[in-house]
Amino acid sequence: MSALSDILCVFLGGCFGAMLRGFLSARFDGNILESYPWGTFAANMAASLLLGIGMGAMLSPAVPRAFGMFFDVGFCAALSTFSSLAWQIAELLRNKFYARTLVYAFATFAFGLVLFLIPYLVFGVFMA
Repeated sequence: MSALSDILCVFLGGCFGAMLRGFLSARFDGNILESYPWGTFAANMAASLLLGIGMGAMLSPAVPRAFGMFFDVGFCAALSTFSSLAWQIAELLRNKFYARTLVYAFATFAFGLVLFLIPYLVFGVFMA
């Protein structure tokens, strides 16, 4: 696979991931000081789950590299959003919502890790 093919796959996957992330944020993120940012949380959880599936699938030699470039590097990377998470945590801290900040940060990390690891390990066992 050429570098140009890699770039195209990442570009296309990123376009779709960014559109889904934008939709989730617009639909479910409210005022950070009034409620949890459910859209960002949903985007990060979906990206974690899907990345676990994609990375697990990539352990199989039958899965083409283009899939990984499109899905893992493009789609899942654009769907997840560390920058929004960091800003939201900073805003919660700045406004002294310490308990909400702790719950949000912990839930994002813990659930994201579990949602990644389970399909990655399951697919890894069956695909390798």
